[in-house]
Amino acid sequence: MAAVSAFFPAPAFIVALTFTQGLRFFPIIFISAVFASFSEHPPWELTLFNWLHISRQTLIYALAGYGLKRLLDVPALNFFDIDAVWRFIVMGLLATACSSVIASALFYTFGLTPLSSLHNIFISFMVGDLTGLLMFTPVAFALEKSVQSANPLQTAKEFVKKTTPSQIVSVILATLLCLGIFLVVIIKPNWSHFYYLVLIPVALVSVKHGVKTAIFSALSVNILTATIYNLLNAQIYSIIEIQMLYAVTALITLLLGSYHDNQIAVNERLRDNQLMLANLMQESSLSELSSTIAHEVASPLQAALMNSQMSMQLLQSDRQIDRDLLLELNQDVEFALNKAVQIHRCIYKGIVEGKSLQIETIAVRQCLNDAQRLLSETITTQNVQIFEQGDMSLIYVNVDKLSLTQVFVNMIKNAIQANSTCITFSNVSSEHNIIIDIHNNGDEIESDVRDKIFQSLFSTKKGGMGLGLSICKTMLEGFGGHIELLDDKQSSLCRGTTFRILFPKVEVNQ
Repeated sequence: MAAVSAFFPAPAFIVALTFTQGLRFFPIIFISAVFASFSEHPPWELTLFNWLHISRQTLIYALAGYGLKRLLDVPALNFFDIDAVWRFIVMGLLATACSSVIASALFYTFGLTPLSSLHNIFISFMVGDLTGLLMFTPVAFALEKSVQSANPLQTAKEFVKKTTPSQIVSVILATLLCLGIFLVVIIKPNWSHFYYLVLIPVALVSVKHGVKTAIFSALSVNILTATIYNLLNAQIYSIIEIQMLYAVTALITLLLGSYHDNQIAVNERLRDNQLMLANLMQESSLSELSSTIAHEVASPLQAALMNSQMSMQLLQSDRQIDRDLLLELNQDVEFALNKAVQIHRCIYKGIVEGKSLQIETIAVRQCLNDAQRLLSETITTQNVQIFEQGDMSLIYVNVDKLSLTQVFVNMIKNAIQANSTCITFSNVSSEHNIIIDIHNNGDEIESDVRDKIFQSLFSTKKGGMGLGLSICKTMLEGFGGHIELLDDKQSSLCRGTTFRILFPKVEVNQ
């Protein structure tokens, strides 16, 4: 019976009970241990050694279960959590070491073993108890949970239901393969040093199916190999060697299975986080889309509103109506409203539907005129003068017309909001690029924010949305353009701010 006694299940059940129920169950545990350990003798026939031996085991493992409960602060030990498993293993090592030291001292004190054999007693108790803890503690927790449930049979059915056929087949195949390897090792004593091959099947099952399957694989393999070893009355291994084999088997399967399940849990959390991030990004995109539409549509709508108000004032006045002026104002309203609709469609198709821009070769002068027309009332009201250096009508670029118009609208609006009274568009094209410098004499941009002005939602104006320059940058890059802020050394004009817009050179047949 040496192999069967190589692992002891009692410590596992003591740990599980005190973990879930607390130390109030210790008297019941102690009484159960008395009858389980010495069922052939009534308690009054037990010796002092027997009582101390029982007390050692029950007290130390009851304290270990209670201490682990306080350490983890969870209702039950979760063997799917690798951190909890590591703490359980460390607790097991400490508890079995303490228990084995006391057991060795008891055996020596009562003259049951000589001093020279104490190390064998210590190792045997420690490895045997540790193996029992690793093998039976998960089972003890499962049984304890089943007993606590209102319907233990239903709990067992649910457990079986969650077990897939592939897991059952894997456990059976791993067990049979381990038994075959163990039988060969026993029958051929010269192969005895290959006993570690028993670990391979259960390790593969642990990595493939997780801790639940791993625990049952190790349990079935250890119990069946111990039974076969006893039935064949084999003597090729010492009790300590058998205990070490079972302890390592239980430890490896528990760790590998826990790592497997922990990795699955991490991957699931990662997928959940990615889904949450995707939802947040979608909400952010929709929010930015709404802000972009509101920002870009504001200019033509404001122009339409101002022209409409002027028309109403003209109609409500007592003086004779100037039909030509009224017609011009209504045409400006229609022009502005059409621009607003076009902007909305352009942004929606570009961001939501992912449709490409309508690139065509157009004169920069045409887009600049449209921008000034949209902002004509604001330009007049604010007494802003717009100048040109170089002939803009001779500059052609491959762009989306509406996008470039909006770029000019944003640049002019930003300049006016920066208290500019003079805005200059300069043609400084080179041999390889079309270059337009836009200078205003308004408030200069502080040096510490110059690197941030093209970032979305960053604004130097109080209450600003921080989208104007960001949208300009995005639109220009959409058709191969580029925008940058020049410093004072790069700009040839007077104080103020200068932006430079670059386009690829376009050959146009005049």
